[in-house]
Amino acid sequence: MSKHDRQYSQKKNVKIKKISKNSSLYRGTNSIELQIQNDRRGIIIDDRCEKTKTKQPRKYCGLYVRIFMCLCCTIILVTCFTAVLLALLTNNTSKQSKQIENKEVILLTDRNETVYGLWNTTAGHNSLLSGPGSGSQSYNPNETPSKAFDQNMTTKYNSYGVCNSSGLFYPPCGLHTGIYLTLQRGSAVLTAIRFCTANSLPERDPMTITVEGSNQLAANLLLGSSWTLLYTGSSGLEIDPGRFNYSTKMTISNNVISYNSYRVLITSKRNISNSIQYSEIELFGYFL
Repeated sequence: MSKHDRQYSQKKNVKIKKISKNSSLYRGTNSIELQIQNDRRGIIIDDRCEKTKTKQPRKYCGLYVRIFMCLCCTIILVTCFTAVLLALLTNNTSKQSKQIENKEVILLTDRNETVYGLWNTTAGHNSLLSGPGSGSQSYNPNETPSKAFDQNMTTKYNSYGVCNSSGLFYPPCGLHTGIYLTLQRGSAVLTAIRFCTANSLPERDPMTITVEGSNQLAANLLLGSSWTLLYTGSSGLEIDPGRFNYSTKMTISNNVISYNSYRVLITSKRNISNSIQYSEIELFGYFL
């Protein structure tokens, strides 16, 4: 033991132990390394550099535990909140479904509805009004749009579209024609639609349709942006039911919004003809 080590041992009152080559503390140098253990402070002395290193207490352990506990609590709270929110939404949806089921589904239109005829009009686009006449852009003066809602299957609505009454049979004749109206009895939720065939010429039967709803003012109903698409598909007349007969009632299942106005457009017909015709359009639903 060197003189320096003996002096340090006497001054600091510590035990000095020589480190052998087999010790884990041996550092592979020719110098003798000393481990000086202080029972109170735990100080390690390296004779090679005479530098003192203090062991750091685990001061961060408690902080990590607190952070972990906070994260766990946050996860539990978020999970509980999500579960409660889902339960409330499910309950509200269930109540709404029961309320809808309890609503009486009825015919929404009266016999005196104000109905506007349309031609060259497609869903989501501006409406073009048609008028009585025998040429294109018109409908038969005796078979007007209001006839489709008079609750009388012996009358009909007959529209030529881009064609006329000359008897020329052409595939586009009557396509993209239809009607729009504002319900006399006020806003209602539409849940189904049904057609009734006219007295003759099954080739004029509408086969596919679109249905839209709107809550815009009358002045804006010619704008395509005023309408929301509710249904696109079959008219229910895939199988010809015969003349003066109703189609299958087509359900509009995705609509739970009450609208003041509705627009119905014909997108295809049964066969080649010079127009499209039908005796009745029936709109079913309920009033809120």
